[in-house]
Amino acid sequence: NFLLKQTLTTVEATGIPYYLVDETLQKGDTFSTRLNNAFQEVFNLGYAHVIAVGSDCPQRGSQDLLLSRQLVERNNICLGPDTHGGVHLLGLSKQIFEAGILNGISWNTARVFKQVSRFLKKENIQHQPISVYADINSSPDLLTNLNNRTTKNSLPHHPPPQLALLTND
Repeated sequence: NFLLKQTLTTVEATGIPYYLVDETLQKGDTFSTRLNNAFQEVFNLGYAHVIAVGSDCPQRGSQDLLLSRQLVERNNICLGPDTHGGVHLLGLSKQIFEAGILNGISWNTARVFKQVSRFLKKENIQHQPISVYADINSSPDLLTNLNNRTTKNSLPHHPPPQLALLTND
């Protein structure tokens, strides 16, 4: 709950409209299916760009989100790599999403950033990653984060819901 509240505060500070996709709204049996469905649902609302951010990255600030908005609007994509080889943020235009970028990615592994980057290279799509941050996927990650920050609240023991920041042309 602490991480979700912190993420929502960071999102709200940007002034960017957002859509919360919590566990009750996610559809699908796998992370890949749920992520694809969440992106599709938000694009179906008429948005041209969607930035998905998890609530497990306490270092990410509102400046990162504002930069990601600029990058996804300019380049049709924005990636926020994490220290585990995944991504803490993924911004996509509808065009890139429809090209199938989310298909074939080994989500929740250390190969995510490389696989997405490989897809972009194959499709000749330029991208500029934002800051690399550590996300919290395990107890050791939590301890490392607590040693680097002054977090004093309890943290959830289950995967937090995903957020989608929305931008519209």
